[in-house]
Amino acid sequence: MSDPVLDDHGRPEPPAVAGEADTLLGFLEFLRATVAWKVSGLTDEQLAVRLASSTMTLGGMLSHLAF
Repeated sequence: MSDPVLDDHGRPEPPAVAGEADTLLGFLEFLRATVAWKVSGLTDEQLAVRLASSTMTLGGMLSHLAF
């Protein structure tokens, strides 16, 4: 398996031509990397902030995605 092609933000590009499972996993890795990029640099306090009426925090979302 070759190294993934990374975009300007270090996210792995999903495969352009692949089977269903490889395409799904490629997009999942891309989306995980997108969330990591968007929240990088935030403090624990910022990750614990609840927005609007949701009980979900960014830190909680990261924990969920890591699981």
